[in-house]
Amino acid sequence: MRPNMTEAERQARFRAKLRALAEEPERLPSGNYRDVCADCGQIMVAPSIDELDGARCACPPTRYEDLVELVCSLCARPVTTIHVPTAHTRIVLFRPIHCGACDGIAVQGEVTRVGLPEPIPARPRRGRPPRRLQEVAA
Repeated sequence: MRPNMTEAERQARFRAKLRALAEEPERLPSGNYRDVCADCGQIMVAPSIDELDGARCACPPTRYEDLVELVCSLCARPVTTIHVPTAHTRIVLFRPIHCGACDGIAVQGEVTRVGLPEPIPARPRRGRPPRRLQEVAA
């Protein structure tokens, strides 16, 4: 890499490499480019590929949570599910968990990653605040 490249040139070069690896956006008859958001599936349209790369989807940010399923070692029935911060978290049980059907001991099964959308913030209350709140602020 050239040492005298500006930050914008480095970012443009990086985006060009990513674009080469990924599927090219569709070119519309109008000359615009169309692409789909990988997170929510929303369609984005822009006049150039660079603007399409810079466009951000309006989908809410998503936080992820991992679920570890505990299954019975004898009958393979699901026993319970545990929420963990990462998929590689070590689970320590101080007492063994037993299956309700065959009384077998629960062992770790599949780890599933679940996307949880961020809650939408409450809208501010409209109108004039009550007098009791105005007097406190003054």
